[in-house]
Amino acid sequence: MKPHEKEKKFKPLTARILDIDDLIRSYVKKYDFSPEHRKLANLEVKKEDVSFKYFRLVHDKICYPDKDDITQKSGFKVLPDKVTLCTASFKNDTGSPQIFHFNAERKTKSITKVSTDEMYKFEMHSELKFPILPGMGMEANVGMRGEWNLTENYEETVEEEFTWSVNSDVKVPENTETIASLEIVENQFEGQWKLKTYFKGRISIAVKNKNKPDEVVTTITFPVAHFVQLGGKYFQEDDKGIYFTSTGWCKSRFATDQQVNLKQSKLPATSAVQM
Repeated sequence: MKPHEKEKKFKPLTARILDIDDLIRSYVKKYDFSPEHRKLANLEVKKEDVSFKYFRLVHDKICYPDKDDITQKSGFKVLPDKVTLCTASFKNDTGSPQIFHFNAERKTKSITKVSTDEMYKFEMHSELKFPILPGMGMEANVGMRGEWNLTENYEETVEEEFTWSVNSDVKVPENTETIASLEIVENQFEGQWKLKTYFKGRISIAVKNKNKPDEVVTTITFPVAHFVQLGGKYFQEDDKGIYFTSTGWCKSRFATDQQVNLKQSKLPATSAVQM
């Protein structure tokens, strides 16, 4: 496979986007108003006309179908090489063990590239963030958590900074040099992600008077069941309710753990204290 072919897989030319706002507007335009109300109704719905008091989005746990794939193209991998952030040398040229202090702090960045294949946009509603950033914190609980804005930008690169530190004593035997290293273990994930978002409750829409913009002609209700009727194949239903499945691809390389490595070697005889 040529390099540019793999990039095409990660970065689709177009993302399939379902506009939830358009579904609501379509529902209002097709609503069975009474003749009196239809004559007065302004069918162009604005954001401020819509109430989400009894509506909510519930994100399921994000899943990674490719997580256990062991091919080189996708899957979760623990990288073979540890990364050394810093080292310190402690020499003890005495005839008895000595205690030294290893104190260090370093920062690293985790970079995750996320793309979407299928998603929704919902500008009328403000809750447009995933609960967890795809590709991060899958295997370790080290505080690697984030949110990704669900927008029309179907590709986004997100950076997150982490601090690694050590503050411990190192016991060095007599006539010995100890090299202490602060190391991190890196993981990598490249593959697909999926997220179910459940649409719960109902939406209320205040239909305004087209001649008097501040006057409400009537208020209509948009039950979540209408998302299935209007959204067609994009929506499905299970025992938890009606949901939309967002899908995409992510590539991430990130550290999940730190270690302190100690290497000891005897000092040359000329450096040792003669007893």
